[in-house]
Amino acid sequence: LVMPRLGLGGSVLFEVLSHRNAQKPAELIRGLEADLAKLAANGLLNADELLSDQRFIDAVLTGCAIARYTYRAEKIQRIRNALVFCALESPSEDEVDSFFHLLDQLSEECFIVLEIVSDHLAEFATVDTMVQFYEVFRKYYPRFSKDAFGHYLNELKYRRLVRISDNIKDTDGLKSAAFLLLEAGTDGEKIIISDVAKQLLTVTANRH
Repeated sequence: LVMPRLGLGGSVLFEVLSHRNAQKPAELIRGLEADLAKLAANGLLNADELLSDQRFIDAVLTGCAIARYTYRAEKIQRIRNALVFCALESPSEDEVDSFFHLLDQLSEECFIVLEIVSDHLAEFATVDTMVQFYEVFRKYYPRFSKDAFGHYLNELKYRRLVRISDNIKDTDGLKSAAFLLLEAGTDGEKIIISDVAKQLLTVTANRH
């Protein structure tokens, strides 16, 4: 695709966008530095050792790359939280790759759905239809339409972060639910939050 000629106005627009694109990683770094300074002052980490840890530096570079392509302050905060987790817990390289891959791929809306389902799992486990599933969700977050909720839940299912039993019917307005159903829950469970999802919520949780 070829961008149309936008003249001076286009040049100004690209300059503004480039400036904003550079601001977001800088914002992330400033916040992260403040977090690490507090942790160092409380004796929870050695700043000099951390800054010589190539794995941590690589994680920061990855976090900056993700921050560059998001407009959501909430997602930048999640990246910052994940980097603080890396500084404190020293996860393996594979774990770091997994965390940041999911952070890159998931929208803030997906995180909202995942958090609410995880926090109220017992209540969601009583539902028998996707309509009921949405009604429970709406009590805690009414801003999503039913279709929007279904879209983000489907994204979580696709990435195997949430599993929905085929005992929960999703035939409302459809001729067949076959395309939407995943494997049934084990031991009679209707909804399962995967271990990866639980870990991701821990990694990205706000610690301040």
